[in-house]
This record gives sequence, structure tokens and C-alpha cells, in this order.
Amino acid sequence: MKYRKILITILILTLTIITGCSETSEEQRSKPPEKAITIDDMQDKIDIDNIILTKFTKTMTATKGDFSVILAMKDTVCNKFQTITTPYYYTILLPISIENMVVEGVKSIPAQKLKKLTTDEAAKAGIKVNSQAFAGEPYTFFSIEQSVEWNPHSNSSPNLEGKYDFAIQNEDFVNTFYFSDIQLFVNGFNEKGTY
Repeated sequence: MKYRKILITILILTLTIITGCSETSEEQRSKPPEKAITIDDMQDKIDIDNIILTKFTKTMTATKGDFSVILAMKDTVCNKFQTITTPYYYTILLPISIENMVVEGVKSIPAQKLKKLTTDEAAKAGIKVNSQAFAGEPYTFFSIEQSVEWNPHSNSSPNLEGKYDFAIQNEDFVNTFYFSDIQLFVNGFNEKGTY
């Protein structure tokens, strides 16, 4: 009789645990997926003309390119960026198609360092923070460091010349927004060296 009570108790506990686990997994399965944000959503909310590329430097090794970028973003735009994809990353892509990047073994690495700069820090980095380009508007400055690596056996030889695309990616890289058609960035990234 004593063992029977123990067995019944164990059976009840086991059923309770199994039921609880199945409810949890059911909740996870029924959780609606997050809405994918399209580039149209982005462009409706963000005026790209209010983002200014203020500095771009690049260095090259045998299989790796390193970039350093400083962006000036109008404060209102900056606030919207932070609410659209959180956390958000910036990356610069090579001047070859995304398909070729995959096929030819070219790897674009999301920005390792994304730092919000104070006005003083931006000035020390060589940015003319009182420039007429900012028209007296409040801007937030971002320093972004980025790397691109080539597979040593890639058919694409390492090259940093040409047009670079600016992109925003979220944590899982599902939502990626490329602004290759924005002339402001295209013109800037076609320039060599630092400016």
C-alpha cells in the first residue's frame, strides 16, 4: 500500500511536469514571428539626406581591408534608427554583388566598433563640427570600424577601389537595408583616402 501511494505520487508529478513542458513548447510555437521591416518601411521613416559621411579611411593587407567611418546623423534621424532595429549594426559592402560575395568567398564583417562620439571627440577626429554642412542643426556623430576579408582561394582578388554600399543590419541579419542608390554615400565612398 505504501509503495502504491509513492508510485501514484511519482506518476502525478511526472504528468504535471510533462504537461507544463508541453504548454511551454506550445507557447513558443504559437508565438507570432516578428514583423520583418522592409526597406520601404525604413525609407518612409528615415530621410537619408540627413545622414552625412564626414570621414572615410581605409587600409589594405593581402587578404583583409579595414575601414574607419565617421557619420554625422541628424538627432531626429538618430532617434528613429535606434527604434527601428535594436540592436542595430552598420556595415560597408564591397563593390561587387552580394551574390558574388557569397560565391567568391568574400566576407563582410559587421562593425566591430560602433561608438557614439561627443562633439569634442568628433572635433579631435578631424571633423569640422561647426561646418555649414550641418546648418546649425543638432547632429550625433558615430565612429564605425569595419573589416572585410577575402578567402585566400577566392576568384575575386582583394580590391578596395570602387563603390561601397552603406547598410544597416539587425542582430540576426534578417533585416538588412542597403543604401547603394543614395548618391550622397556613393560619391563619398568613391573618393580615395581621408577627407
